[in-house]
Amino acid sequence: SPPDETMMILAAVARRAHGLAQPVLRYGPLAIDVQKRSAYLSDCPIKLSPKVYELLEYIALRPRRLINRAALLGHIYGLEDEPDPRVFDVYVCNLRACLAASDGAVDIETVRGSGYRFAPACLDGAIAA
Repeated sequence: SPPDETMMILAAVARRAHGLAQPVLRYGPLAIDVQKRSAYLSDCPIKLSPKVYELLEYIALRPRRLINRAALLGHIYGLEDEPDPRVFDVYVCNLRACLAASDGAVDIETVRGSGYRFAPACLDGAIAA
């Protein structure tokens, strides 16, 4: 249908804007399929709420860059009623628990008073799928 086609085109444009030719980001054992909006650790699906997935995708597209809470609020909540900014502490805690099985291949650093940084152990092949 036309809305689905439009969404696929927008997703492709967004991927290209971030240097992605394919819809899958890979960081060691972590794979994020931005088209299916799902994440996998060692090929096993990770059960994430939609908001936690959006957080992961947003920071994974910007590895090693500091992402402040205002940027996360704007991206994840847009025009919705904004929650307490500390909600991201809960999201990041949940996400870290899910990523713990990566044995340090991927981590999320908290930069006190500033935001978060997605910290993969290696960027080699990070955007290949």
